[in-house]
This record gives sequence, C-alpha cells and structure tokens, in this order.
Amino acid sequence: MEALELSARRVRLIGKIESSWGKVLRVLAGASALCLLAITLIVSTDVIVRAITGRPIIGVYEITGLLLGAVFFLAIGTVEFRGEQLKVDILSARARGRTAEALRILDALAGFAFFSLLFATGAIEWLTAYRGGFMERGMVEFPTTVPLGALVFGSAAMCVTLLLRISRSLRQLLA
Repeated sequence: MEALELSARRVRLIGKIESSWGKVLRVLAGASALCLLAITLIVSTDVIVRAITGRPIIGVYEITGLLLGAVFFLAIGTVEFRGEQLKVDILSARARGRTAEALRILDALAGFAFFSLLFATGAIEWLTAYRGGFMERGMVEFPTTVPLGALVFGSAAMCVTLLLRISRSLRQLLA
C-alpha cells in the first residue's frame, strides 16, 4: 500500500514538473513569436524606407540574423514538448506497444546527446566571447554573446524537454 502511495506521489510530482515546464516553454515560445514579429516589422520598414529613399536602413541584415536565431532556439523546446516536430517515421510508424516506446526512448536519447553537445560547445563559445568582449561584424556591432546565448539557452531547454520525454516514455515502457 505504501509503495502505491509513493508511486502516486511520484506521478503527481512529475506531472507538476511537466506542467510547470510547459508554462516556461510557452513563455519562450511567446518570446520567439515577438522576435518573429520584430523581424517582420524591421524588414517591412526597411522595404518601405528603401522604396522611398532608395537607401536601406543600416543594420537590418545583422539584427534580423540575430533575431532569426532567437526565433528558432527559443521555440524548439516547445515544439518538441508538444510533439509537433517534423517526423519521418519509417520504423516507429509500424511499431506498437513496448517496441514503440523503446524507439521513442532511443530517439530522445539521440536528440539529448546532440543537444547536450550543442549546449556544451555553445556554452564554451559563449564564455570565450564574453571574456573576450567579441563583437559581431557588420554595419551594426553587437556582442557575439547575444546569438550564442540564444543557442545555449535553447539547447538547454531542449535537453530538459528531452529528459522529460525520456522519463515519460520510460514510465510507459515499464508500466
């Protein structure tokens, strides 16, 4: 009886963690949407100004490139969490039951390995850029730490999301 209570508590705790993480990811997705809106407004304004004056706005290319990285890396965890990512299911589409769960775990482990590596290398690059005060090249200079920060933060969010996915799949596999 006590083991069942402990198990039920664990399930509720994991449910609360997943719910809270979903809220964090929604905030990140909202920030990603705002970055996408900013890109739209900046590029549209640049087109209008270029049509009227014949000259571009300085720095549009650099700023939109910076924001595009944020759009991708801030939203990727949300897409994975909701299970809305693009899939090519050759094996897992035919798998059922425990085999399907095992394949989901292997898929998530491969993703976790990739995003962990991306996080580690990105964090090292971010720290190097921060310590060196590196600036992006272009018409407008901004710190290299900004786009690298989006990569590091988004990769970390993806790692947490994949760990939750692995946990959920393990529970279903062992149930």
